[in-house]
Amino acid sequence: MFEAAPTLGPMTLSVFVGAALGWLALIAARLYAAQLQATLQPLECAEETEKLIAIPDGSSSDHHQWLRELIVGAFLGSALAAALVLRFSISTELALAAVLTLGLLVLTVIDQRHMLLPDSLTLPLVWLGLLCNIPGYFTNLQDAVIGAVLGYGSLWIIYWLFKLVRGKEGLGYGDFKLTGALGAWLGWQALPGIIFTAALVGACIGLAQVIIKKRQRDQPLPFGPFLAAAGFVVLCTGWQGPWLLSV
Repeated sequence: MFEAAPTLGPMTLSVFVGAALGWLALIAARLYAAQLQATLQPLECAEETEKLIAIPDGSSSDHHQWLRELIVGAFLGSALAAALVLRFSISTELALAAVLTLGLLVLTVIDQRHMLLPDSLTLPLVWLGLLCNIPGYFTNLQDAVIGAVLGYGSLWIIYWLFKLVRGKEGLGYGDFKLTGALGAWLGWQALPGIIFTAALVGACIGLAQVIIKKRQRDQPLPFGPFLAAAGFVVLCTGWQGPWLLSV
């Protein structure tokens, strides 16, 4: 159930807090890009490495891109924060949901740019989700543990089935861990809605990009952003999938 509508004060504050969350996500993603650059072999593949991780080079175009990213990040963060306030009002759940949202934002930016979901972010989200549900903030601990296991295991099974049939990888291990983290936060009941929404939206966007020639048919599409967006929708609405509407 939704809480009582928040006052104008908390909603106004959420705009500024949300903008800060958006900026933090962008900064964290750039810091990760710098760390990624340091771990690769720049002497062997300097050009490919620079293109992959898009480290800021200090040029005028880079400054303009960074400014655009900050503006988009501020608007997106503010919208997400306002949705959280509408859902949870001022509460402990709101603070915890903001932490999850920040993690999802950072993972979305990193996966979109680098096709990676680092363990240094996904695994702490799993453990934090389980800890949050010891007192039952979002679901009970049993459902959280089952959600973590099923979230990881369901995509692991899909990964191997796809690989056996098509002979190539269709998902990354980071996708398993992110889904497990969402299951740990929201419970196993949330997983059908998350996976269904992410797969449907991802397939539609991927197909549209192929049709308009913005993406090659065999070019991979990062799945993490769709999982993160679907997880946020379920966090704010409690939606568990179209097959449950008649239950």
